[in-house]
Amino acid sequence: YGTPLHYALEYCEGADIIKLLITKGKADVNAGNKFNRTSLFDAIKTRNKEAVNILLTNGAKTDVMGYDETPLHYACRFGEADIIKLLITKGKADVNAMDKENRTPLFHVVKWRSEIVNILLTNGAKIDVVDNYGNTPLLLAIEKGGSTEVIKLLITKGKADVTAVCKKYRINSKLSRSEIAELLITKIPKLMSVSIEMPEDS
Repeated sequence: YGTPLHYALEYCEGADIIKLLITKGKADVNAGNKFNRTSLFDAIKTRNKEAVNILLTNGAKTDVMGYDETPLHYACRFGEADIIKLLITKGKADVNAMDKENRTPLFHVVKWRSEIVNILLTNGAKIDVVDNYGNTPLLLAIEKGGSTEVIKLLITKGKADVTAVCKKYRINSKLSRSEIAELLITKIPKLMSVSIEMPEDS
């Protein structure tokens, strides 16, 4: 269901084999498999930074859609910061590309990786994008229990619109962490009029 290059990358063959397939075998680095995923997706899946670099050097595209997402979306699922940086800096990956759910790569990391959230924001990721379910990255982070550090980054560095939190959820039912509730209050004074239940100190 893929090319020899797909198989070489999936089974973690060494860099020499990959280079040989491209230079001598004239392998098409942008050929898709049955899911329309190129070899770049396989290199990302196996967390093979060297292979990602080789593919990008040889013209691998970062704007292709494989199974309704870009390589950068896919990389954010695996959480390898070095590969994500490489896709953005060398591959010129669009940090605001949309997947089938209207989600940018940022949506895929707000639940767990503050380091990658920071990388995406630094490289121009838009913060108030709304997906097909009415979520922004901040709403999703709160809904899915994202770390306090991630939520702080979205609000302070990303300048996320915290009023969206009030529109979708009762604040007292979603914000069990007083630190986050207090941060929201400092950003929007009018939230003081909304009932926010702080957890009792244990």
